[in-house]
Amino acid sequence: MEDFSNYCSVRESDEWKLILKLDASLENHMVCEDQCLGCLEYGIVVQYYNNFASSLIDANSKSQALVSKLCEVFALAEVDDPILLAFELTSAPSYVTKKIPVELVDDYECYVSAVSSAFAGLSLSYYNHKMMECNDTILSHSDLEQRQVVEYTPVEHEQSQVVFYLDQNFVSQCVDNPNLKKQLRNYQNRKKCMVICSPYLIEDGIKMNQVRFGEYLEAVVEMTGGVMLAKHNNALSFVQEDIKQTARRVALWTPVTRAAENHKFYKSLYNQCGFPQFARNSPLSRMANDNIDAFLQYLRPHMDVDIFSDDGKDPEPNSAVANFRILNATLLQKSVDLGEIIERKISADDDFEIMEKIEHLCEFLDYINYKTESLSNIKKIRSSLQDAEHLKHAWKADYIVTNDARLRTRGKLIYSMLGLKTEFLDESELKAKFIEEFRRVPSGA
Repeated sequence: MEDFSNYCSVRESDEWKLILKLDASLENHMVCEDQCLGCLEYGIVVQYYNNFASSLIDANSKSQALVSKLCEVFALAEVDDPILLAFELTSAPSYVTKKIPVELVDDYECYVSAVSSAFAGLSLSYYNHKMMECNDTILSHSDLEQRQVVEYTPVEHEQSQVVFYLDQNFVSQCVDNPNLKKQLRNYQNRKKCMVICSPYLIEDGIKMNQVRFGEYLEAVVEMTGGVMLAKHNNALSFVQEDIKQTARRVALWTPVTRAAENHKFYKSLYNQCGFPQFARNSPLSRMANDNIDAFLQYLRPHMDVDIFSDDGKDPEPNSAVANFRILNATLLQKSVDLGEIIERKISADDDFEIMEKIEHLCEFLDYINYKTESLSNIKKIRSSLQDAEHLKHAWKADYIVTNDARLRTRGKLIYSMLGLKTEFLDESELKAKFIEEFRRVPSGA
């Protein structure tokens, strides 16, 4: 239990002692008449803790004989704090199982499972609470859609004109490397191609150092002319807008964006804790990341099984059929189903339906942790919100240029499922196109 030392520090703090004293003095936890946020927060947090402590008290009570024996074997003084006792007895399970009599191992493993479930329950309650806070923030800004100013002008796009969509990391490279930006401009002039972005390129950039944000916007305008793909006239359309107006609108939405990014992060933690069979570095997640086709084939035999049938038997935990049912349940009320994903053939009727399906496929890949970021990279997990938006907007371009390998891999998979032809290029592959073009002998030479 890696949080053992943290808990020991917290339980000795004055703040913790004050909370316990306050809680003990209250006969019942009633929210004040004003239903203020402080009362609500206090009541919720105390309830989470009490449920957690009750679970550990119950686990210790049901295994009282085992707990007493463990304290005897390891010369531990039994303590009144059920959390501290559970921490002590389950902090090194592999070591304990080697030291106790064989006949106690099964009981001990059951005890460890009960304690782990209690900790997981506390974690899930906390993550769910944080996601609810994020949703509250988003809902409290529901008026932004009416307040925002959108000044899109439609842009003509010839079907024969090749379109390149730029991601934030490539634009940042162009800011740092003026020669790269010059090469792109020369290529544009020679090929008469379009270089575009979406408003989410500005949303990505606004999180940068504000000292350099102006330079970033100048580079975007120089390369794209302010042309972007955005929702307009009931379609995903080529439009143009003054970049400063786009930036003002993005800034207006910043509180909502931050809340959505935080929701993405807490959702990642929730899934990691609540569905360990698909957690990062789990066998199933490794299978998916090593070979996504092998993972889908693992699920295929259960496509034709009626998952709602009640045969009186629960599938074995972590069996293929159990995992199929879990994944299928995550896609209920989504625009894609598990059978379509396994078949890698998903149809859509219009632009917005394609965008919705891309979003739901991104969520599915997040769930199985396919090419997701490490939990230690909080910043990148949060910014994966914009990664999904780039995929939702870039599919009308011929190429999307990004140096993000994870985004390219996920994007290729999602686009292939939807039959979209957009190709993914990194910086070196784009430069290869520059070289190929400028090696050509001009016609008439």
